[in-house]
Amino acid sequence: MTSVKIKGQLLKRVSESLQPHADRMYADRGHRWVALVELDVVERIEADETDDDGETYTAHTAVLRLAHLEVADGKVEEPVRDALRSLWARRTAGGTLDEPLAQREADTATRFLPHLVDELDDL
Repeated sequence: MTSVKIKGQLLKRVSESLQPHADRMYADRGHRWVALVELDVVERIEADETDDDGETYTAHTAVLRLAHLEVADGKVEEPVRDALRSLWARRTAGGTLDEPLAQREADTATRFLPHLVDELDDL
């Protein structure tokens, strides 16, 4: 199984996208923020490891970096959060009776998200 790590150093453009929200994030410690994120694979690591039974295997790690991030706030926060929930339901419903419905809902939520965000911005 491949593990995933996120590289800690933020790119300048990611820091700049977080800056307008920094004061509110600091002031509202318990709040959860929803964002659209693009990830970049910056490194692949293969290491020989030994399991509990003494068997040697090759462990794979993908090291990711936040390539782009935009915080959804105001009127667009809930539609983005709904799309996130739909994508989660789609991922976790695989092989269950809910799979077709979860896939349809995720497809709808993600397909209409750009149009919904544009409409909300116009309000």
